[in-house]
Amino acid sequence: MRPIRSFGFYRWRLPLAIISLGVALLLLSWIGRSQSWGSAVLTDLGTTLLLFGPLLLIERRIERRLDDVQQTQFQVTERQQLIEDRQELAATNLARLTDEVVIARTELQSAREDLATALASRLSEVREADRALFDSLEDSPSSESLLNALDRATAMGLISKRGCRIPLDDTGIYVNFVVEKNNPWMPDIVPLNLEWKNGGLLRMIRWEQEETVTDLQ
Repeated sequence: MRPIRSFGFYRWRLPLAIISLGVALLLLSWIGRSQSWGSAVLTDLGTTLLLFGPLLLIERRIERRLDDVQQTQFQVTERQQLIEDRQELAATNLARLTDEVVIARTELQSAREDLATALASRLSEVREADRALFDSLEDSPSSESLLNALDRATAMGLISKRGCRIPLDDTGIYVNFVVEKNNPWMPDIVPLNLEWKNGGLLRMIRWEQEETVTDLQ
């Protein structure tokens, strides 16, 4: 609670009035010095008031100093309270920010794990689809499955875009699988080139969609 300061001017009025009254009584005692009893009473009263007035002035001055000290202490206390409030607010904000960081980190970790799980699942699905596609060449080969496998292998970078060239055992002849998927001129035909080892063309075979592997022999 803020201390109540005395009014600056009024606090000095009583001491000054007492001193003035003391001086007036001494003047009256000097004027009425012919009456010894009355003059002595006035002199005693005036002297007493003159002594009491300065003491009262000193007391008022001490009170003023005490008020100043009290005011300073109040200001210091008020500033300390303000500092403590700010520190408490800063601590609260820091704690809240720490909690938000922890929550954000947890959510980020959860999102990362979910993304990793989804990516692993997607890769597994793609891997299984690729395995099924390549296995179909062995289980039930057809021109469509061969064309799809060549196109997928090209997209995966397993073979070049010019196709795939493999040797026929104990013949010295190579088969060149040409990648022409979605060819507008021959959409249902897989071109197979029989080549010599040096790349010379021996024979061109067109594997149509309705033909089987046996039909090519």
